[in-house]
Amino acid sequence: TAGATLGLIWLSVRTSENDGWSVVRLFVFPALVWLVSAPMVSVVENALSVFLLGKITTVVFFVFESLGMAIEQQGNVLVLPTGEVGVAEACSGIRSLMGCVFAGSFLGAMCFDQLWKKIALLVAAGAFALLMNLARSLFLTGWAYHHGPAAIEGRFHDWTGYAVIGVTTLGLLALTQMLNWKVSFRSAG
Repeated sequence: TAGATLGLIWLSVRTSENDGWSVVRLFVFPALVWLVSAPMVSVVENALSVFLLGKITTVVFFVFESLGMAIEQQGNVLVLPTGEVGVAEACSGIRSLMGCVFAGSFLGAMCFDQLWKKIALLVAAGAFALLMNLARSLFLTGWAYHHGPAAIEGRFHDWTGYAVIGVTTLGLLALTQMLNWKVSFRSAG
């Protein structure tokens, strides 16, 4: 679809004065990111989700164990003194990763002309998604550690997700502004 769209753009803007490539270049980055942001084949999505889920669970376990807190990992279940916390497939961060990559690509295409800035924002969007999902998992596990696993169910769990989306959005917008800063150095004298 992305290739067909680029071809149609080229055909529609090509004239005797304009070869069409100057307009197509404006759409190459969004079209390529469209491929990344589109729903993945379920086999790829499931494999990536399982990979991320295992990494999130392992990192949370490592952090708590490093802090000297009593914790045990049994697959994707963390056994705390107050009960068990299951790290569900939704906690892998695959949805926030896909959403952030799409948002980063959109902001990059709309705000930047330079390819390196677009790529930097795209990479930062993915990193923000993964780091914020990890922060949320650490926070929820810590809350469950002190208040019991039932304390992180329902609305509390949902609101932490909304907070992560808000912080990630603000981070992407701030990075967009930072990448647009003009820095100049003047010599003294």
